[in-house]
Parts: sequence; structure tokens; C-alpha cells
Amino acid sequence: MKQLYILKGAHGSGKTTFLKERGLMPYTISQEQLQMLFLAPALGLQKGKMFAERGNISNMILNLLEMRMQNGDTIFIDGVHAKVSEIQKYHSLIVQYGYECVIIDFSSVELETALKQNRLKDKMLVTPEYLIEQYYNGLETSKKQLNYQVLPYYEVDDYFQLISKPIKVDRYEAIVHIGDIHATLEPLQRFWKESYHQNHFYIFTGDFLDRGLDNVDTLKFFLSIQRLPNVLFLEGNHEGYLHQWAHNQKSRSLIFENETKKQLESAFVNKKEVRRFLRKLKDHFYYEYAGKKVLVTHGGLSFIPSRLFLTSSEQLIKGVGDFRTPIDSVFDENTEENEFQVHGHRNFGLKPFTVDTSSFNLEGAVENGGAMRVLTLTKNGFHTREYKNQNEKTLVRG
Repeated sequence: MKQLYILKGAHGSGKTTFLKERGLMPYTISQEQLQMLFLAPALGLQKGKMFAERGNISNMILNLLEMRMQNGDTIFIDGVHAKVSEIQKYHSLIVQYGYECVIIDFSSVELETALKQNRLKDKMLVTPEYLIEQYYNGLETSKKQLNYQVLPYYEVDDYFQLISKPIKVDRYEAIVHIGDIHATLEPLQRFWKESYHQNHFYIFTGDFLDRGLDNVDTLKFFLSIQRLPNVLFLEGNHEGYLHQWAHNQKSRSLIFENETKKQLESAFVNKKEVRRFLRKLKDHFYYEYAGKKVLVTHGGLSFIPSRLFLTSSEQLIKGVGDFRTPIDSVFDENTEENEFQVHGHRNFGLKPFTVDTSSFNLEGAVENGGAMRVLTLTKNGFHTREYKNQNEKTLVRG
């Protein structure tokens, strides 16, 4: 999930300290630091005191925010955000890049505490006290106008879990992972008819469309099962092209523009329904089942990071390294006992599908006459199966 955290509170309320103590500054756009970069400190009313000039750096913040959103980064914005308009200026980017926005609220910090902490700052970071008092005077009005989820700062650690914990899914009889589909409907339908069970949990690892022949019917299949409570969809890189089309943007993919798009529009596929489906997609799923911890992504990582929520969506979707990176071998070397990963997206040399690994590769080149790979985890361990593409008209790209 792409997350934007907006810190809201007066100077001296402890926002920057909060971020530093949790090691979050590399993920932070700081208004104060930007002001110090672009505007020299100014003299204050007290002898020996200076403060960062409060110039308008809104466009700079928006540019930096968009650069990070393009990469799907987890982002913190450290600023006062005294006015509702200062928060709402981020709204169009939040919508465009599909982010969830949470306000981290420091307004419960007492005025006297903020003033005291402000006086203890480096002399070049001290804020004139009348500005802090102005913030508190206008606080109640702005609080009532926020449209995003608001969390008090002391509840945030529980919300985003500084150390990622896997979700326990032992109530299911089996966890079923399905690899890249790429608009190849025949093996998908065959698998679903043979294997669907309401006591199984299904995880699709992304890349539902493009390259294959059946874009429209494959999409309709996913739309038909999207409300099932035991089905989870992960985002692949090709879903980014579908997102662009559904939001009336030109895709970066020639295959999508020349083939997939034409098929979807010829069939009058409803973009609103597609947008609703895209909002269900996750960039990863980390779970625990029968004593095994399993990370599922589209691209594949080199290890399971302790703070998954800080890993960018771009890297979760496209993976660590490039298409030639032996990511499964790298993960095997880095992994702890009873840790596993499942991914699709890349399989240079089309390595075989085996249970003798801690990193399962579900990319089987199904659209090129290969097989749709399915990995099932039961109480007895992992089981692999391949559904060969039996469509004689399969489009082979070589």
C-alpha cells in the first residue's frame, strides 16, 4: 500500500524528534530543512537568536513529493500544516498516484511544552513564539475540516508497525499462489474450475493482462471474483498500464497501447469498474501459516526487511535487481529458517518449478505457450503444479 503520512503540529511539538527516533528521516520531506537550504537564517527579536526564514517553498515540496510518489515510496512530510489548504494541496497527487493519506497529529502537545522545546533548539532553528501561539489559536477550526484519517502521534507506532509482523492465516485449509497470467484465459479457467474451494485462500501475484490473446475475458474473470472474501490480488508492473488507461492517461507500454487498449475499448469495458478493481490491489502480502513466514510480491526481494512498510511499491512490484538477477539464489543465501518468498515477474532462463527452495518463482511464460504456475501451501508443506497453456492460437513473441 502506498502511504503518505502528513505530520501536523506547531514548531516545537516534537515532530522531527519523533521521526529521528524511529529512523524515518530518509523517508521524510522536511519543510524546515528545505527552508534552510534555500533561505538564509534571519535575525530574531532576541539577541543571539535567529530563525529559518518562512519563505514559500510549496512548489518545491510538491515536486519532491511527486518524484517520490512516482517510485511508490512511503513518504512522511514534516511541517506545521496549520491551514487545511496546506494539506489539501497534496490531494491531486494523492489521487493520481493512488496513495492512502494519514495525518499524524501533534496538536495534543501543550502550548507551553512546544514553547519550551522550541527554546531548546539550535539558534538557527528557533521559531518566533508568536507564530507558535498563532498556530494554537487557529487549531480547532482546522481540525474540523480535515478529510483524511487523523491519528494522534502516540498511536502511530501501532498503526504502521515499526517491525513488520506477518498476518496469521491458519484458519484456511490451504494457501494457493497463482503466478503471472498475461491474458491467457484457458489455463486460468481450468485451474479455477478444478481447484476453487471456499476454505482455501487465493493470492494472485499480478500481471493479469498484456502479451496474451484474451485481455477482455481475462479481465472480466477477475472482475467476477473480486468480491470473494478468500481472494487477494497483488499488483504487477502491467497493472500500472491498466491504471493509466482507466484514468484516461496514455500508457508507457506499446503492447498495451497497440493491443490491450484496443481490445478493452472495442468491448466497451467500464473504466469505473476497472478503477474499483485496481483499488483492491496490494503491493505485497506477508503471512504466517503452519509455522512458516511467507512474503508474496510480484517482483521478488533479496530478503524480508524488518520494516516492510518502508519498502517502495516500485521495488515490491519490480523486485530487487533486474531481469537477469538470480533473485531466488540471492534470497536463499539471505533467508532465515522458516522464511520463504513467492513471486512472479521474472525468470531468466525459465528455471524449473521445484519445492527445493525458499524462493518460489511463479513466472512460467504462460502467454508464450508455457505454463501457469500454482504453488499451494498446506499443513504438510509446499506443493507445485503447472497448468500448461493448451490454446493453439497462443501468441508467441519469442
